[in-house]
Amino acid sequence: MRPTFLCGLLEKGVARVVIPSYISDISKAMGLLVLGRRPDMNKREIYNMGYRRGWNVASWQDMPEIGDELPRHLDWVGYGTVDHENQIDVWEMICGEAESSDRSFSPWDHTAHALNDIADSKPYDVWQVYDDAILAGIRAYRRKNYPKR
Repeated sequence: MRPTFLCGLLEKGVARVVIPSYISDISKAMGLLVLGRRPDMNKREIYNMGYRRGWNVASWQDMPEIGDELPRHLDWVGYGTVDHENQIDVWEMICGEAESSDRSFSPWDHTAHALNDIADSKPYDVWQVYDDAILAGIRAYRRKNYPKR
């Protein structure tokens, strides 16, 4: 059932709200934790979750063109203009900004809360594992889809 069709039925009071199983699959693919996620996740599972998030964030970003001017609010490194030497670094910066910006929306609160709960019971820095995995996912996507020239 298409989401727009379902929304129309909900507005008319015809449909009940049923969360289909593919919503859970989408959350997993985006690297999000849903409420009720178990707090005994191991390091590998946390890494995989971050890696998927990084891959998915990268999949939505286009490689900037040579000669593009970067907006000042985005160019915190100070590249100015995209050239052959900094193109990949600029793209990674854009991906990082997109991922960071995404954390300001409410679905992220569930992920952050779950990671904080997990962090209390682990001897390692859960957030460092997760953030390192995000960068690894971004770079893996780049290697596959934008090989070095």
